[in-house]
Amino acid sequence: MFNFDKIIERYHTDSVKYDGVYDEFGCGDILPMWVADMDFQAPPAVMEAIREYCDRGVFGYTFRSAEANDAFRDWVKRRYGWDTKQEWLSSSPGIVTALSLAVRAFTQPGERLLKRGRIGLNDGLTFGAEGQGFRRMNIGCPRIVLEEGLARIKKAMS
Repeated sequence: MFNFDKIIERYHTDSVKYDGVYDEFGCGDILPMWVADMDFQAPPAVMEAIREYCDRGVFGYTFRSAEANDAFRDWVKRRYGWDTKQEWLSSSPGIVTALSLAVRAFTQPGERLLKRGRIGLNDGLTFGAEGQGFRRMNIGCPRIVLEEGLARIKKAMS
């Protein structure tokens, strides 16, 4: 089992999440939980797969193969019990783009994404008028960092 709780120092590594926090928030003494930049090292299997890909020496535009689609469909079947069809799948250049398209497709301007919890995904810059008034928080970090952040939020709200 890979250790996802190992602390990796990310400051001074050109990390948008850490080194860009002052530009984003005007101060540097906050716990950055605003960008989906992971705070753990990639597992060895992922690093090896990337090395193998790089060793081929050819980089270009790719598409999702039938094998990749089948693997995804098998995974959602095992994980959620969903039976999906190949024609239901489409690609996106990234999760923020996909979320933006979904928000625009399924909401009206000014409508909240999660009405009861008043929870959103961004400050509106990505999601247009539909996202105005929301804040986005992505969490991908060792548990101790998350616990520290939640403790800070709790203290600030007390």
